[in-house]
Amino acid sequence: MKKKNLLMMFVMAMAIMLCPSIKSEASVTAITDYNTGVAVSGITPADRTTQAQLDNTDVYQVSVANDGTSYIKGVVPVTLTKSGYFMFAATAGNDISLSYALYADAECNTVIRSGLTNGSGVYVGAGTYYLGLSAYGPSIAGYNAGVATQFIPAATSLKSGSKKVIALNSTKDTYVKVKVNNTGSVNVKYAAKYGSYVSLCNSKKSQISTKPYLGSTGETNFAVKKGTYYLKFKASADYAIVQYKNTKISEKSGSSKKRAKAIKAGKTVKGVFLPTESTKKADWYKVTLTKKQALKLQLKSSCGGSGDSFQFQITPAKGLNVRGTFQKNLYSVNQTYTTKITSTLSSSLPKGTYYIKVTKNSKKNSGSYSIKFLK
Repeated sequence: MKKKNLLMMFVMAMAIMLCPSIKSEASVTAITDYNTGVAVSGITPADRTTQAQLDNTDVYQVSVANDGTSYIKGVVPVTLTKSGYFMFAATAGNDISLSYALYADAECNTVIRSGLTNGSGVYVGAGTYYLGLSAYGPSIAGYNAGVATQFIPAATSLKSGSKKVIALNSTKDTYVKVKVNNTGSVNVKYAAKYGSYVSLCNSKKSQISTKPYLGSTGETNFAVKKGTYYLKFKASADYAIVQYKNTKISEKSGSSKKRAKAIKAGKTVKGVFLPTESTKKADWYKVTLTKKQALKLQLKSSCGGSGDSFQFQITPAKGLNVRGTFQKNLYSVNQTYTTKITSTLSSSLPKGTYYIKVTKNSKKNSGSYSIKFLK
């Protein structure tokens, strides 16, 4: 994710081939696309929305003439057609002291971001900006500068199954629209230099989920009905690689113990908890042991994390001589727990029916789970 260093690698490599150009007229900037050799009137960086694109850089040669002042200045217009994170770097070789910055105006009065040794970057809106180059030394007749740029646009939407590099506005929340085509789980994977809080919002951008914190590499899960939603990122990173996937889940649980859905040996059932559902809502299942044996279950949860959990509670049917209740809380995004339940007095359980009750621990907690009745 260290793209600024990559910018400088391109610029420094180019600077080796640059030499001062002798000019006598007033300060003029000639710009050449270094990759194609074509002369251009300004810089319009290509969008970079994939990792492969991010591994490449736009490089330009900028020729600046001496205007008779101590500072030999050149101004390069930069046109951005959309909001996003703009990265830039410049050098003129080892024998020329060059400073540079991005300005809001052609006169270079309003600085947006100063240039640093290893390159700079800033989140900006669509519009025309100006890269000002300034080399000190009255004896310099002129110079060729190497300029490298990259632009990551702000993502307006993500499709299920897509993986995209998106710009993040570190000064305020970033919203990305997602269309959920199927009621079920929403999985979000995140990778950046710094972590981010990630939450799910409705079509009006009101938060409906919990707000788990993802580190520089992490993922989270939600579950919602079919519709339009927004992912909200509260990040300190400038950009991130984000992947979103919607998976359809058909739930057939019982709404009460009396209506518990039977799970056959060797089979798996799946369910979801929506952020609109109360913590009092419970999904009920039942399994039947046809002989005296241990009850073996594989439990999986995929919830938001950061304290979110699903609770699995197993109780015997009335009349079975079994003491106690088995209970297991599963936390985090993807957690699997395989259990072999026996009684406190024996290595097995009496044959009969056992009930499984699944609940969530907080109102806005959402996600999916599965239960497999192992043979």
